[in-house]
Amino acid sequence: MKIERATKNLLGIINDILDFSKIEAGKLALEEIDFDLKDVLDHLAEITGIKAQDRGTSLTFIRDPDVPAALRGDPLRLGQVLLNLVNNAIKFTESGEITVSTELKEESAEKVILLFSVKDTGIGMTEEQQTSLFQAFTQADSSTTRKYGGTGLGLSISSELVEMMGGSLGVESAYGEGSTFSFTAHFSRSLKKDDRALERGRKEGHTVSLDDIKGAQILLVEDNPVNQQIASELLENEGFRLTVAGNGQEAVDYVETQHFDIVLMDLQMPVMGGFEATEHIRRKMSADELPIIAMTADAMVETRKKVIDIGMNGYISKPIEITDLFAELKKWIYPSDVKPQAAIRNTEKSTVQDIVIDGLNTVDGLKRVMGNVRLYSKLLEKFRESYDGFPDKLKESLAKEDYEQAESDVHSLKGVAGNLGADELFNSIVELERELRKRDLDPDICFESGRITTGLLQNLFRALDSYLAESDLS
Repeated sequence: MKIERATKNLLGIINDILDFSKIEAGKLALEEIDFDLKDVLDHLAEITGIKAQDRGTSLTFIRDPDVPAALRGDPLRLGQVLLNLVNNAIKFTESGEITVSTELKEESAEKVILLFSVKDTGIGMTEEQQTSLFQAFTQADSSTTRKYGGTGLGLSISSELVEMMGGSLGVESAYGEGSTFSFTAHFSRSLKKDDRALERGRKEGHTVSLDDIKGAQILLVEDNPVNQQIASELLENEGFRLTVAGNGQEAVDYVETQHFDIVLMDLQMPVMGGFEATEHIRRKMSADELPIIAMTADAMVETRKKVIDIGMNGYISKPIEITDLFAELKKWIYPSDVKPQAAIRNTEKSTVQDIVIDGLNTVDGLKRVMGNVRLYSKLLEKFRESYDGFPDKLKESLAKEDYEQAESDVHSLKGVAGNLGADELFNSIVELERELRKRDLDPDICFESGRITTGLLQNLFRALDSYLAESDLS
């Protein structure tokens, strides 16, 4: 094992030196080939996911729905830059979080500019350390080389490659708080690849709008009543026709008897979960015939990979941002598929007002319901009713060491808390969920983490009771 590790390290050093020499000599050229960005990111996730897991670090990938998958450029060198940045983040982040983001910066009919970011919660750097970071054979300080290894060439090579791709590489960091490395890169569009998402998102050179697909029939598969109400009111208010299924088995039954333009599928549900339901649907309908979009509060690499492998077209992270949801609808629904029907939009506007509730980020919560104060208040009321017995239920599961049930319960609460803007509660659930998923979990730590979560929930209940008592929801 030691020999194998040493061999890999030596090979990496040799490759870095060879690349650096080619760049210095002006002999390194980028390829210009068609490629699928999704393949690059999936490969990156596969080869870095295990490393992150071994370090006890959470690795999350986020891709803007507007980012096209079919591109033309050099996928090998793009992957090399991303791999270097993610490996560095893993190296300097122990038991923390790393997020890899891809956003659409600019676009035209022929070109796109993408923004890639790798954010970590690791050791961070001082301003002085950042000044020489991209110089060859240089690391943050000499002790870094001794403790973590490396040639000090990786970032220098990455910076040069990014410049060759028409962009620039930069860093924002604070000592002890983590770092964010970001870079832009220019690519050409590729229409040779059968990229359904790209074709659907464009019609005669312009982007499909919501108006083009209003009247589309959507099947929402979601067991949580609060999430059901959020999605139902927002989508119907925009002119979509909605059918709600409370579990995967109901979804399968609906698909067999009715026409739908798209399915929004929760993953964890009673009776039949989203993965199993998708397998049933895919036996009769392909991904092109009926798009299925996963909705999940689980941002783990393994979950996102399974979503695609099982036959879903994509996924939306919970808490769901309404702009992301609408982007997915525009991306996967053919306007020509929508059966003609007058779509009546509710144009009633809610009075915009400041809402202050302890434990809630009401600004974000209202954004997710498009500023509809009355709807937001009704959701808070339903949340209060639906989760009244949750604290006792969670305490009982943890006391019995029924960690599978506890994880299922907190996962359901996590998505709702995020949608409503209960940020502190959401973060405590993320931590509790992480503890419950550990192979060598510590019962005492789980119980303490559960105590913090239920305490925050009960505090929120008290704040909601006060707010709802003064609200007129009639």
